[in-house]
Amino acid sequence: MYVTYSCIHKSYSIIDKLFAFPRYNPVIMSGDLSQSLLDVRDNEILLLQAIFADDLVDLRRKRTRGGKSTGCSGPSDLLVHLKPQQSTGNYGNVYCELDLHVKCTAEYPHKPPKLKIENVKGMSDANIKQLLSELEGIINRNTNQVIILELCQH
Repeated sequence: MYVTYSCIHKSYSIIDKLFAFPRYNPVIMSGDLSQSLLDVRDNEILLLQAIFADDLVDLRRKRTRGGKSTGCSGPSDLLVHLKPQQSTGNYGNVYCELDLHVKCTAEYPHKPPKLKIENVKGMSDANIKQLLSELEGIINRNTNQVIILELCQH
């Protein structure tokens, strides 16, 4: 099961910035841990916003405290609307889509994100269960790495 993004917006400076960050960074391991992790998460969100545009919802913006928005501080809490890319392969018309809800802890990417699949159309329960299992496998194989884009492309 492969769900890929379909968007023409890409920001190569953001992509370069995100992927220039080493997989094992001594700054994260010995320096200012919270600021380094914040930078990694912020860069990943910028990349995702550039790729998915309106199909990405930053749920941190939706939360309110006492009627006021909490802004965008804190760990990532994202909802990405995904559907198969129409131009790849000979799959004919594929009528399925879903929302991938990715909720990260303050220690992400060192701690894995929590996943939920929501608002599913055109997929059986067995396919949804298989997809979740495959996504969990990706998470387990890629500890200490930003992986939200990889999860969305699977």
